[in-house]
Amino acid sequence: MGKPVKRCVILGAAPLADMENLHGLSPEDYLICADGGLEAAEKAGLRVDYVIGDFDSLSDPSQAEGYLVERLPVAKDETDTFAAVRHGLHLGFRDFLLLGGLGGRFDHTFANISTLLYLQKQGAR
Repeated sequence: MGKPVKRCVILGAAPLADMENLHGLSPEDYLICADGGLEAAEKAGLRVDYVIGDFDSLSDPSQAEGYLVERLPVAKDETDTFAAVRHGLHLGFRDFLLLGGLGGRFDHTFANISTLLYLQKQGAR
């Protein structure tokens, strides 16, 4: 039997109604925080593997210091969550869990739903 495939978890900045669900993540999960998702991860005491974003939704951008960070330009044609998905695909992940992607800004909610279709077209789930 082979080694279990890790899952890529992407935590966005949208409000999370039930922070308790974050404690159900596996230590084997690779956690990418998309911008303000870092605040939720820190609040839940999660181990963060990567932070990506333009840091427009992080209340204090210096909060990202000490993490492996990819800073994106503010003016871009994709959301921070989509950039996180592309990073996960680049690392070879095919199993994704997106959290905190709905319930915030409508344009980001719509874009994140479209990101799920993109993942499917890339052969990921």
